[in-house]
Amino acid sequence: MSVDGLHKVDVANYIKLFPNSAMATLVSKGVSYPNSQVIPPSDSFPGLLALFTGASQKTTGVYYDDSWAYDIYSSGAACSGPKGGRALYDESVDFDKTKVFSGLDPSKCPINGSTCQPELPHSFPKVNTIYEVLKANSMYAAWADKHYAYDAVRGPSGNGCDDLFTPEVAAQVPSDYQGTFSNDLLKVQAIVNQINGKNSFGNVSAPVPTLFGNLSQTLSQAQKQYGYKDAAATFTDGVLQSLVFVDASIANFLNELKVNKLDGKTAVILTAKHGQSPIDPKLFKSVDSSQVTAAIQAVLNPNEPAQVDADTELLIWLNDYTNKTAIATAAAALQANAAALGLDKVLYGDAITAQFGTNDLRKPSIIGISTPGVIYDAGTSKIMEHGGFGPDDISVPIVVSHPFLSAPGTTDSTTVYTTQIAPTIMQLLGLDPSLLQGAVTEGTPVLPSVGLDVHVAAVNAIKGALSLQASGPAPAPASG
Repeated sequence: MSVDGLHKVDVANYIKLFPNSAMATLVSKGVSYPNSQVIPPSDSFPGLLALFTGASQKTTGVYYDDSWAYDIYSSGAACSGPKGGRALYDESVDFDKTKVFSGLDPSKCPINGSTCQPELPHSFPKVNTIYEVLKANSMYAAWADKHYAYDAVRGPSGNGCDDLFTPEVAAQVPSDYQGTFSNDLLKVQAIVNQINGKNSFGNVSAPVPTLFGNLSQTLSQAQKQYGYKDAAATFTDGVLQSLVFVDASIANFLNELKVNKLDGKTAVILTAKHGQSPIDPKLFKSVDSSQVTAAIQAVLNPNEPAQVDADTELLIWLNDYTNKTAIATAAAALQANAAALGLDKVLYGDAITAQFGTNDLRKPSIIGISTPGVIYDAGTSKIMEHGGFGPDDISVPIVVSHPFLSAPGTTDSTTVYTTQIAPTIMQLLGLDPSLLQGAVTEGTPVLPSVGLDVHVAAVNAIKGALSLQASGPAPAPASG
């Protein structure tokens, strides 16, 4: 279960208030990592891929849900001339974003620079996903998320994830905390349906997925509207209510697993694609991102930059990624205006290469790391946001709870990342983590202290279920 905006301190504070909660149960029966985090920039799209590829942005080639790439053309553009286009993967790629279920419209996707065909969300990442590996091993799998664009979990082949449930959150009315809550309720019911041997809509019998789960976004919206009371992350009523909903969802899942006698062979992982900032309301500062564009145009030209992503960070792509002089000039202009633009650091050239490698066709030309609390274009509409590099944005929990754990209720202080969840799931299911291309490229290890060496019973249970299924009518595959 991935909960947008969930911090480690949120879990700790909630358990203090509700020691008998479902979250408390997961922690007491699992392994928790106080030094867990996402790899920035902390957006939902790369955050999702981290969970299911075992790789970061430098390997997946996906930096944001609205980015720029030099190997594509923008949607609707002619497939000719110098490459470079907007890679927008949110509700904009729906047939009708005002409808909860309308489908993905290929004509609204970017254009592949080599084939001149639509660059569908699943074909944009450069490495495979865990769902493709499960499909190749005859394992039925599912996922529930907020946009059709999260077709990305299917992987480059487009064949992964048998049951992808993506009710459009932008279509929910009202489009605020209550609308997000309504969208999350649909996804909770989808998981309950799957546990009970049906598809996500609950209208067709289906195997219980080997791997399944969902995104919960209610907390994220509550944070944006209500924020926290202080730097200690004391809950406002809105944030507390959203966490009560999250906890009730977990309790619902755990109960359904128990009723269906699946609790004894199911691992449950609680995490988040990203955090949210600032926790301390005193740090909040809104900055107009148009000032960023103006500062660059003042030293370059009106056609620059190609794109600016501005939430709690600045990701900036210039039209020509090879023009080092232009990049350095633009970066210097931002540094000269750092105070007005809310910037702590400006990265370009070798500084970006050191973090994101040499894949110049996707990575930003310039990265602006904001001072704590800065939100670009926030106005009065939101008081928290994500996307940046600061601790509030990247500090997310990882809790792994499963019935074969040798030492439940333990804490491992090793610094770990959400990318390690994918190879951990693979090994929990008796699969070779090296089948994940991104995990191999980055050398992503499984999470420590999960007790994988004592998982013989779990692996045998899964293999036995699959063997029975192959030989004739049998129970659904074991879940994981």
